[in-house]
Amino acid sequence: MEVQVSSNQVTICVILLLITGLGKGDIISSCSRHNFDRFVQDYCLPEFYNNMKNSGYQDSCPWPQMKWSYIQLKTCVEKVANMAWCPEPSLKDEIFLSVHRTYFSLCAYREDPPLTVQIMLIVPGIIATLFLPLLWVHLTTWSPELPCSVGL
Repeated sequence: MEVQVSSNQVTICVILLLITGLGKGDIISSCSRHNFDRFVQDYCLPEFYNNMKNSGYQDSCPWPQMKWSYIQLKTCVEKVANMAWCPEPSLKDEIFLSVHRTYFSLCAYREDPPLTVQIMLIVPGIIATLFLPLLWVHLTTWSPELPCSVGL
């Protein structure tokens, strides 16, 4: 049985939990780690896990196809962090490090192009840097002799 949860539902649930769960009428100024973890686990991650189940992440990097799900997860986690008054990035980082270790471990880092390609890209810039000053010196110091118009 799949449960579809919208971001509005998450926002409403977080607000209700914070109001009723803390219930003493105190003004909250510190991070509620318990509420943050609970709501991320209950509302943000299940939809992401469900989407990732069918992505084939065990065989290859799922990044281009799963970008939208990742963006939704990021948005949901940020909303929960704001609602639970948890601005420190370390809480969010823990979640995303876990997600990356599990689902994006096969995604390779970008590598530099081969040396021949690098040389082909860099050498024209070096040649232009060395050649242009010589060209400008030649053009500014060269003065053609003017023909004698009077014929003297």
